[in-house]
Amino acid sequence: MKKVLVIGPNYIGDVLFTTPAVRTIKLNLPDSYIVYFTRKKYGALPVLQDNPDINEIIAYENRMTPFYLFYKIKRKKFDIAFVFAPGLKRAFIPYLCNIKERIGYINKKRKRFKYLFTKSIDEPDKNQIHRVVYYKKLVDFYFGTDFKVSHYVFHIPAEIEEKVKEKMKEYKNCYPLICFHPFCGYQWPVENFIKLGNLIKSYFPNSKIIITGTKKKEEFEICEKVYNSIREISVSFVGKTNLKELVSIFKNCDLLVIGDTGPLHLACAVKVPVIALFGGSSPKVFGPFGNEKSSVIYKNKIEEISPKEVFEKIKELLK
Repeated sequence: MKKVLVIGPNYIGDVLFTTPAVRTIKLNLPDSYIVYFTRKKYGALPVLQDNPDINEIIAYENRMTPFYLFYKIKRKKFDIAFVFAPGLKRAFIPYLCNIKERIGYINKKRKRFKYLFTKSIDEPDKNQIHRVVYYKKLVDFYFGTDFKVSHYVFHIPAEIEEKVKEKMKEYKNCYPLICFHPFCGYQWPVENFIKLGNLIKSYFPNSKIIITGTKKKEEFEICEKVYNSIREISVSFVGKTNLKELVSIFKNCDLLVIGDTGPLHLACAVKVPVIALFGGSSPKVFGPFGNEKSSVIYKNKIEEISPKEVFEKIKELLK
């Protein structure tokens, strides 16, 4: 049995982007024991939990000393390490832990440190390929195969699905049930979500809008502004869910309107119909993957996307 260490990125979307690559490792080494290394503080652990391809997670915390971390990894006696994380520091981990096979990309930062890897290839242009392809290429290079993995791997336990389904029963007669996830790095203006909500209600009188988000101060305030402005036609789950409950709420809706953020990709993982608003980041690199029910609206600046344009796309998808 091969022991495989995957040194992953940190953030929710980035970690999810690696799951097709991890599935590819498992397809090539079905009896392998796969351990995924990431940082705890960025909230991506639920993305990995319950993943059938991953046997164990090492969640790095700031309080861990480098010596303890290296000890923890070295004692597991890994055979292979894939370094998905792009920085230089993490490339040193498998080298210092004497892992026999170490696979990674060579970029400008790592050019002088090629010796850290036993097998390496030049990093592809990250602005020209989807992140899923970026991570999977490294695994395909090592194995010399190209298994077609066309979806994310993300699992929601049945008890969470049932719990959320029970919560959502109250809105089962509302159609369409549309979810707004307003907060995003490239923020679509709050007033646009409000205008969109009013357009939906005027056209679909039996509709209901579900608003989701976390308790983080900036996100909570933006979501609450949207909710308070369309309170009579909406329901707020802001700050009331964990990550898997959030995605389960998405599954119970007819449509999700969202920007380029981690939950967009989790929605795609469970095949939720999605309208993804892009402005500032590239759909070519970060767009929906593996979800034929997704639709992207892209402008150079996200403020250029009008509520009317999104509304017309909603009508089109709900036909």
